Amino acid sequence: MPNTGLFYLLEVAGDADKQDPHVLRRLRFVRAECLLCHTLVNAASAPGLVNVAHGSAVLTCAHCGNRQAISGARFSDFAMRLKRGLIPPREDVLPGASPTPPDLIVADPMAHKPALR
Repeated sequence: MPNTGLFYLLEVAGDADKQDPHVLRRLRFVRAECLLCHTLVNAASAPGLVNVAHGSAVLTCAHCGNRQAISGARFSDFAMRLKRGLIPPREDVLPGASPTPPDLIVADPMAHKPALR
């Protein structure tokens, strides 16, 4: 579900867990709309995105200071509903493969998404 209460998730990129590839281990990038001031938040590191544990993170809007802790299950659920899922653990990448930046998981546009103001 993209609506977390204070943010509307648009894109999520993260590392899958080694034991369960359907579980998020760590977030790399989140793009979301702040539902308080409708600013687009692009967060890859602190202070906008702070990884906590087991895929959980705290998102902070740089414009208005809106802040919310979001569970790893919420991010995993959002990522798994999309076509591409989570990024496999780095150890699962074939040796000799050229390193590339992580792919972003992009949400499909939804008709019920709140309009930007």
